[in-house]
Amino acid sequence: MSSRKFTQLLTVATMTVALGACSAGSGDSPAVQPSSTSPRPSSASSPTTTAPVADPAAQEALPQLARQQGAQTSALAPAVGQDSPDLAVLASTTDDISTSISFWAWDGSAFQPAGSVTADEPLLPRRSPEWHYLTGGLYPDAVVYLQGGSMSGGVDAVIARHETDGSWRFVPLEGQSGDGIAVEDDVYAHNPVFDEGFTFVTRVQGGGPVAVTYWRYEEGAGRSWFTRSPAPDPEATRTP
Repeated sequence: MSSRKFTQLLTVATMTVALGACSAGSGDSPAVQPSSTSPRPSSASSPTTTAPVADPAAQEALPQLARQQGAQTSALAPAVGQDSPDLAVLASTTDDISTSISFWAWDGSAFQPAGSVTADEPLLPRRSPEWHYLTGGLYPDAVVYLQGGSMSGGVDAVIARHETDGSWRFVPLEGQSGDGIAVEDDVYAHNPVFDEGFTFVTRVQGGGPVAVTYWRYEEGAGRSWFTRSPAPDPEATRTP
């Protein structure tokens, strides 16, 4: 990620004015709604490419699928080369307690079911799901926003990753909530901010300054999760 991108992310994460963007009475903030369907570049010198576009037939079919499934929110991710099909994520809350999240793959003529997961928090229906490249998989990762968080009208999010066996799972945040919560259950990112890079932040406010934590995906020793990442240094890549 360029120093400019990290500086923008740090600015959004630390400005208390931006906290209102996550309140129940406000709309989505443009600062935290970047393009979420562009694939991750292979290197800093990668040439600029045209953003992928979903099959128009899939775009037309998504609203009908959402109605059929009773979804309250949905989002479409265009296929990226041969790596993934056009993908849809649908989410809904029927009991005010949990959120059902389902995934669908476009086969060229219709959406086919491709897995589902359940979050133990109610959906935040005013925020549409997003697709981001965070874990380095062939498929993008789905971000679904939930009611929760620690700030005024706070927001939680779960991040679902497509596994090699075809299933989807929530990626935990290692050590986010401290002792007393199993790592595999610590999947609710508190008041997160995403941009088009691989690192994202969560924010917590306990009556004082906002505490910002950076997260980045890691794998090893049979485990895969988001771990704490050092804050970016804007000076590190600044041109003399």
